[in-house]
Amino acid sequence: MSFFGKPDIGTLEARCDINGLLKAAANKDEKVRRAAVEALQRIGNPAVEPLIAALADNNRKESRSAAAFALVQIGAPALEPLILALVHSDNNGLREAAAEVLGEIKDKRVVEPLIAALRDRSDEVRSRASIALGHIGMPAITPLIAALEDKDENVCKAAGRGLAEMGAPVIAPFFAALRANRSGALMLYAIAVPVAIGAPAVAPLIDVLEDNDSVARMTAAIALGKIRDIRAVEPLIAALQNGESSTIGALGAIGDERAVPPLITALERGDKDERERAAMALGQIGDKRAVEPLTAALQDEHPHVREAAAQALEKIHSNRR
Repeated sequence: MSFFGKPDIGTLEARCDINGLLKAAANKDEKVRRAAVEALQRIGNPAVEPLIAALADNNRKESRSAAAFALVQIGAPALEPLILALVHSDNNGLREAAAEVLGEIKDKRVVEPLIAALRDRSDEVRSRASIALGHIGMPAITPLIAALEDKDENVCKAAGRGLAEMGAPVIAPFFAALRANRSGALMLYAIAVPVAIGAPAVAPLIDVLEDNDSVARMTAAIALGKIRDIRAVEPLIAALQNGESSTIGALGAIGDERAVPPLITALERGDKDERERAAMALGQIGDKRAVEPLTAALQDEHPHVREAAAQALEKIHSNRR
């Protein structure tokens, strides 16, 4: 390492000076960092153990980050030592860092040890393992769904992020799990995860609208309302016309004018709750065609319906001013 100017990466590599290269990998100069990591990658196996040791040093954050990045670049030769660190180390920070690096390497051999790490005694390790499994994809779906019921809220959130990262393929197995288990955590994340996925989740959520399970249908409708993609409008209308009143709120949230006629029908013919929700939805859409039926609903026998109709009319009138 030069005392003046930039470190001599070629000399450090020739000497197999892992510590020197690790310091260089944390250099402020991007070119130096890249050259140092490339040198560590070329050194390969001999660099792995010192780099893993650097992951355990909580007092040197920059070196830890550099070591993690270098191990990802080394890839397959680092897998077995990293798995051993994840499984057997007594150092929580090292296990957490090993889980992170394994997730970035994305080799199918890391799935089982990361799944096992979901039962780690450390909340931080379980959270990191959840995120890492999200990077890997489909083989991790079932254990990540189970991790949503972890006792630690941060682990649940990490599992949710991991599932969301996998995208649309998680929707079908997620709702299969929901049909088998009505836990509050699954109910919550069955909405939150598709919403985090966004537009790619719309098509599989539309399929769920025809599910035999009423809770699954309701949950899918709520998620579609939060995503607010217009592709869901016609399927939500069809579901409403087939008696699935849980779609009323979603249609109001999306705000598409195509929903006005079926919502007016729900306002006029639905039960008390459906009439109230239909009035609220019509107010959200703000279409003038709703004025007359909402005015009639001011005479409804139930005060909640009358109140919802009055608020909806106020919204429509204020939007037209």
